[in-house]
Amino acid sequence: MHRIARGIREMTNYLRNNRDALFSQVRSDLFHASLLLQSGVKARGGDDGEIKKLIEKQLGYAKELGIFQEELLVSCAKEYASNTEKETAVDQECKTDLEYILQFAGYEGDKYQEMQELFVAYKKVKDADNKDEVAYRLRKQVGKVFYELYWDCFLQAVEGRKKITPVMEMFFNFAYIDQGFLGEDKTSELYQLSAHLDMCASDHVFTIFRWLRAVYEGEKEPSKNEFDMDYTAYLNDGLRRGEWTKEEVARRKQDQKAKARYELENMFTSVNRVTYGNITMFSPVLCEKDLFNSLDKMVVTADRIEDAFNTVRKIDYSLFYRPMLPRTGTSDLIKNEMVMEEILPDVILMPNAGTRAMMWQETASVRNDTPARFMIPIFTAVDLQEAILENCGRYRWEMCRKIQGVRWNDIRERSLTSDYYDYLQFYRKNRELSAETKDQIKGALARAKNNFREIFVKDYQNWIKYEAKGGFRLNRYVRQIMFTYCPFSKAYRADLKTNPMFADAIGKLETNNARNYKRLQGLYEKYKREGGTITPELRENLNFYQM
Repeated sequence: MHRIARGIREMTNYLRNNRDALFSQVRSDLFHASLLLQSGVKARGGDDGEIKKLIEKQLGYAKELGIFQEELLVSCAKEYASNTEKETAVDQECKTDLEYILQFAGYEGDKYQEMQELFVAYKKVKDADNKDEVAYRLRKQVGKVFYELYWDCFLQAVEGRKKITPVMEMFFNFAYIDQGFLGEDKTSELYQLSAHLDMCASDHVFTIFRWLRAVYEGEKEPSKNEFDMDYTAYLNDGLRRGEWTKEEVARRKQDQKAKARYELENMFTSVNRVTYGNITMFSPVLCEKDLFNSLDKMVVTADRIEDAFNTVRKIDYSLFYRPMLPRTGTSDLIKNEMVMEEILPDVILMPNAGTRAMMWQETASVRNDTPARFMIPIFTAVDLQEAILENCGRYRWEMCRKIQGVRWNDIRERSLTSDYYDYLQFYRKNRELSAETKDQIKGALARAKNNFREIFVKDYQNWIKYEAKGGFRLNRYVRQIMFTYCPFSKAYRADLKTNPMFADAIGKLETNNARNYKRLQGLYEKYKREGGTITPELRENLNFYQM
């Protein structure tokens, strides 16, 4: 009995020490390998019956052992159920996913044949160097027909003519065309990821398919095109050039299908190319060479985006606040009193594995109370935090320009852009700057090709990454501008109060905030005595001066 008990203890310890090989939180285990195998078999239209038996045996064995946390087993069981419930990825009649996608779009006859031959030909040269004339020509052709194919499939889906299957989820959200472009392993990973697309969605984060659908259904307005024209300006320009009649323009303004088409043909095609990061080698089709890391590490989720924005907002607390007239309340006391309102941006995930994020527009329309639009590749090969920070700097500049209008660089109207423009325009005559600093500014202007915004963005990055933590990277003049218009939050001000570089500026800011807070408190108390209600909007405005 002693020998048997010792053997049991040895086996128990062995299983406990090696249990991560069966089930683990990091997903590098036998169970998740079996799930990927099941996904791959289903993606090719095969029978996954034997694999299901294997997975169910694993789950049953893990439960009997009693060495795994209950939460882990419940989570794994849900993953298996989700994987099993998904319909077979392709019709049995289709030999490849490419054929399935073409059939989904409704293509037949010559068009079906031409599209299939083009993608098959491109598949053979997809990794060829840009100098290869055949590859270059095929890449251009694929770039044109891909968006046509996307639109035809999009209509089939949103008009309810065909049900969206896993392969179409992969096509719509990741620009997947066929296993031949990705390889078997990456295709299986992508299929698995398509079951968890909710990770890439929130109130302010959209995949490109969900975004186009929101435009189609009237929830969102189309974005500006690459010529900085919104949908209304685009229609008016067509009217001026004689492309449409007044009646046609009036109809298109109400036509949601036309708006979605405009969004696809303008914003989608332009931004997809730019966010990829290499315009000359860009292809809208997702290829294996672009996915040099595991998809789990490259995919941009809503949580990752929120964390990246929050990291900046914790320092630059006023980043997304804008002065607005109150939306509620007709009392003379507050109807003309500007309130500070935070309007978070919308983020659209482009279906590529890219290296560049973009702040596409600072507001959704001519109105200042609409959210900005940031564009990010759904698979990113760069540091997401750095990309978000850089584009927050661009947002700061462009939002100020929009609010100031034609006076954005008029020093008589003090603002972030006018002060910074004046600083760069006349730095040679500025006696507060040393000769060394002037040489640095000259070099920065040369590198940025005299683009004042891009120099500000670099300074803003240093302001958030280093100056907020006491690491000095900016000259005294820029530091003063930054603190005036992009002040640090209370927690960071508390750490810098004793620093002589910031002491005076922090004292002035906190004195002004206290004065505004006291004034608003008195105003709101009087408003309440007159029968008014302190709305969340007014409370947020009051809290702004305590941040």
